Amino acid sequence: MSEITWYTAKNIEGQKKLPKWFRTTGLSDDGVVYIPAAALGDENFVFYSALFDGTSVAVDNDRLYINTKWLVQQFPDFADELTSLEQKIKTKAAKQ
Repeated sequence: MSEITWYTAKNIEGQKKLPKWFRTTGLSDDGVVYIPAAALGDENFVFYSALFDGTSVAVDNDRLYINTKWLVQQFPDFADELTSLEQKIKTKAAKQ
């Protein structure tokens, strides 16, 4: 398995405070982006569905994270948002 670097976004001042796990994303050294499974519904259901399909998953601080490429296939209504998020994470990581 490849190494994953974890990034946590700051809460935006004046907006609802989000838990740290919800603001955390991962980027593997082979370019795979991971977002919280719970962001798309029941965390365990999403996680085990991904495992069943054989896609890569990750765990950080006892939270479950899912490969965005798989999520785009499974949740096409969110494809634009997921693809945009993936690009933002990769761009931010490249600047660091």
